[in-house]
Amino acid sequence: MILSVTKIGHLCSPKTLHTGPADVEKFFAGLFANGVKGHKLEPITIGGTDAQPFAAAKWSAKAGDKDIGGVATHIFERQPGGALKLKLHTFN
Repeated sequence: MILSVTKIGHLCSPKTLHTGPADVEKFFAGLFANGVKGHKLEPITIGGTDAQPFAAAKWSAKAGDKDIGGVATHIFERQPGGALKLKLHTFN
């Protein structure tokens, strides 16, 4: 399963397009309510530019007593003032 969140707050899962921050938050709240916890990220690579850094990581979590995991990719965009804004987040 591949999920991605767009810059305007859309999350695309295999069956549903979740639109807007509230709907995306509801999607993740459902995961947590169903026992998904203990999320971890182990960096694989970090790169890009100062203006647009990226990172790929191995993610893992627990779904009840089952170990789950995959790969997560993050692309950021540096904002005026130096803060980073997440532009793309995908995981499978």
